[in-house]
Amino acid sequence: MHMKRAVGIAILTLLLALGVAAETVVKEGTVINVVLDTPVNSARNQHGDRFTLHCAGDDCGGFPQGTRFEGTVVAVQPKTKKAPGNAEVSITRADLPNGEHVRIDALPATRKGKVREILSGSSGRKDLKKKSRAAGFVGNLIIGPAATIGGVVASKTLPAKTEELDARPGDRGYIRIMKPVTLK
Repeated sequence: MHMKRAVGIAILTLLLALGVAAETVVKEGTVINVVLDTPVNSARNQHGDRFTLHCAGDDCGGFPQGTRFEGTVVAVQPKTKKAPGNAEVSITRADLPNGEHVRIDALPATRKGKVREILSGSSGRKDLKKKSRAAGFVGNLIIGPAATIGGVVASKTLPAKTEELDARPGDRGYIRIMKPVTLK
């Protein structure tokens, strides 16, 4: 009985030494805080352009500290008079600190893990509505009801200024792992 136990312990020790049993699985749905290394801009980037990210903190969601992620611009639309610039991207590779490259399937997400399929520049419409409603409220206090109506009308009739998507190195965000990843 002691001989079987000793053999079992020896085999387990050997497997651990070889790294066979030392796998880490990054679960589907894991959200990782990342920092952009290369710019993504709806006016300058094209389909197929690559960009890189790295972990923003100590917790890389199961990936080793120092892991870099590589993404690709899938589609891009520069701004128009009516719509802000946008880009669709996917993150397809994790470059581990030991030099290993691992295929992954990840997408941009919110901190809570809601996937953001299309990244967009600002239309300024929300800011414009907030400012005009605030001006209408303040005007109501000072001038009267006509200012309130003017603020609401302005928020609906003034054209919004659209902007390009302009993500710069150092910008922070989140990615969500869409399929489990096994690391050895």
